[in-house]
Amino acid sequence: MRNLSITVILAGISFLSPSTASALEFSQAWKACYNMAADFGDYEIGACTQIITSGRLNAVNLSAAFGNRGLGYANKKEYDKALADYARAISLNGKNFKNFANRAYTYRMLKRYDESLADLNRSVKINPKYAYAHDSLGNLYAEMQKYPEAVASYDKALELQPGNAYYWANRGWVYLRQWNDTFRTIEDRIEAVAKGGPIKADTDQAFSDFAEALKLKPDHIGALNGTCFANILRKLYVPAAEACGKSIAVNRNNSYPWQWRAYAYHRQGNFTQAISDADEALKLAPASDSIWNLRGNAYKARGQAGDSAKAIEDYTQSLKLDPKSAIVYRNRANTYLQMKNYPAAIGDFTSALEPSPDYLEALTDRARAYSLMGDTEKAEADAIAAAKLREKQAL
Repeated sequence: MRNLSITVILAGISFLSPSTASALEFSQAWKACYNMAADFGDYEIGACTQIITSGRLNAVNLSAAFGNRGLGYANKKEYDKALADYARAISLNGKNFKNFANRAYTYRMLKRYDESLADLNRSVKINPKYAYAHDSLGNLYAEMQKYPEAVASYDKALELQPGNAYYWANRGWVYLRQWNDTFRTIEDRIEAVAKGGPIKADTDQAFSDFAEALKLKPDHIGALNGTCFANILRKLYVPAAEACGKSIAVNRNNSYPWQWRAYAYHRQGNFTQAISDADEALKLAPASDSIWNLRGNAYKARGQAGDSAKAIEDYTQSLKLDPKSAIVYRNRANTYLQMKNYPAAIGDFTSALEPSPDYLEALTDRARAYSLMGDTEKAEADAIAAAKLREKQAL
């Protein structure tokens, strides 16, 4: 969740001889425009519009009202309107560091990273002790996958405001994301951890940061989810499921804790519960190829009557969403292998090798499929190729 950075509208406005009724109406609009709620939306936008058009505000207060209305538009993802309001706010008061930081957020949502960075640098130049801007720099650098810069920015935010749970959780996620973004599926990530990974997550530091966030805010969803995922990376599946369960209790409408708890249950051998959690995740994120693959794995592992066919259906749906996923082709191939449908298995192993010719496991599995089908010549050729690849990877 994003922390709002509302500009305080200054007290002491001169009313232009309003009636009691209109003064009360203006006062209500005033309070609504200065609203710290996270769901700053239509009502507050209307209130800001009312005081903006009232003619009663000096330049500083008018700038603040435009800035706050921009926040409302950004909250509704009406980014063009937000940018127009921020521009007006900044033209009226170029010293308001909050408007630069808030406009930077809108630029980041539009992936206009250079403009976002420029605005955040302006914000911290005006007020070097503005912790929110340093945290926002961390968020921006993380999205740009500049992880050392992100960590340094979060360090500064926490130096200035150590009691902010969001800053601790944000830094914790960067310690995971610097590695996590390299992979598409949980299986990819776990396999990489087992092999050491090209970039290894700093789970120790992540755990520490999430723990600090939870001390400050025990129901912080980002920290609970981070604790769950970090435990998965450590293969500590029971505490992973517990942390994701706490996150789900706070908010059932986030697909990630359902997905990750499904994986944790799978690794504990509780395939039925894994399927149930994957069902919930798919209700929330039906376009997630990773979740379809995850549920397919649970069906394949459970092995009850009809589960192989269900696994095939889930893998097929996953591949419709991501036709180049080598690991899902291999998963479906191994299911076909269990069903003794050797031609289909070989076809999928071959599809897995097309985007990833060095996929040793797929090559080894295809050799086995050829052998089971009785094609000893192709089985031997794959076995030789796999041996050479294994030697190459060992170097």
